[in-house]
Amino acid sequence: MASQRAARERTRRVAIDIGLVVVVAAAICIAITAASEPNTKDPDALAYGLGIMMAALLFGRRRWPVAILPATIGILMVYYWLNYPGFVPAVPLAVPLYSAAAAKGLALPSAVAALWVVFPLLYRLFVDPEPAATVIDDVLRDAAFFAVIVLLGVAVRSRRAHAAEVAERLRRAEEESKRVAQELQVARL
Repeated sequence: MASQRAARERTRRVAIDIGLVVVVAAAICIAITAASEPNTKDPDALAYGLGIMMAALLFGRRRWPVAILPATIGILMVYYWLNYPGFVPAVPLAVPLYSAAAAKGLALPSAVAALWVVFPLLYRLFVDPEPAATVIDDVLRDAAFFAVIVLLGVAVRSRRAHAAEVAERLRRAEEESKRVAQELQVARL
């Protein structure tokens, strides 16, 4: 019975991971298609391949929740380096940020999110100037989204820790109850 339950749980997790990868890959491909910037290459098979690679990394989010974050950033940087049109970085970074926050807490995902807000802000204001109102609007949108994702991951981490603590307390209480019942039985004899 327990092995069947474990098998169903594994199957459920695999189905969730496949669904997540497909949805994120579709969202990245749509973002790439919708992105348009002057003086950039039109998206080709390589651009979409990089997008799908970012999504495929999510298969490792349960085993390596922190490692997929820099790997995704690396692929995203290669995409930008190849001069493809930029798109909202929250699309490929949302799940890796959440996974890292749920696994390790607030520090690393917050630092990564801050970098992905500050560097584009500085670049778009000083290196390749754009209207300040547009830049601030985009930066506030990204910052708010990243904050929500990271805080959701931290909340899930806290909830899991609380559930583990409650389970441990219940286990101890059950052991204590068995010990008291045995002592009562011995006392009756």
